[in-house]
Amino acid sequence: MNPVLLVGIDYGSKLAGTTSICFQLGGEIHFLSSRKGQDADQMILKFGQHHNPQLIFLDAPLSLPGVYRDHSAEHKDYFYRACDRQLSAMSPMFLGGLTARAMRLTRMLLTNQTQVLETYPKWHAHRLGLPDFGYKSGVEHIQKCTEVILSETAITLHREPESWHELDALLALVTAQRFNKGEHSVVGEHEEGLIYL
Repeated sequence: MNPVLLVGIDYGSKLAGTTSICFQLGGEIHFLSSRKGQDADQMILKFGQHHNPQLIFLDAPLSLPGVYRDHSAEHKDYFYRACDRQLSAMSPMFLGGLTARAMRLTRMLLTNQTQVLETYPKWHAHRLGLPDFGYKSGVEHIQKCTEVILSETAITLHREPESWHELDALLALVTAQRFNKGEHSVVGEHEEGLIYL
């Protein structure tokens, strides 16, 4: 079996069926999505144990605002990290349980020598102009948005994304590819939390 090197994950509620994994296996990109009632965290952990990926880009906060570790004058914001403010991303505190799950999941995946980094697919969607093509406005626009992504990348899909969660997982995988080529950018503060783009 060819090793899975790069993975992008759109991370959703634990049992809602809104988590999707996009992964590079051999020369093709594949998708794996949770079903309603299925434990998304267990799905990801089983995937990690089976494939032992080198690099996962996860669309979820992986740290808390710096004020929770450092009470100096440098960190005063109880809701947002610097990277959240830079990207107008949601607060890790607002996401609450999802943030806690993502941080725990990352620690569990690290035992397999898998590197897990935080990403923000919405940034790539805007970079590629996907809102102009109906990004997240209806499933009938998924195909066109996928075409735009494929026109910007050297990706061969096993099948096209069937949901916006799968498309966001694909955008997370784009970050993994950019990171692998040294073409990525990073926002935030190293001591507090970074988002890779």
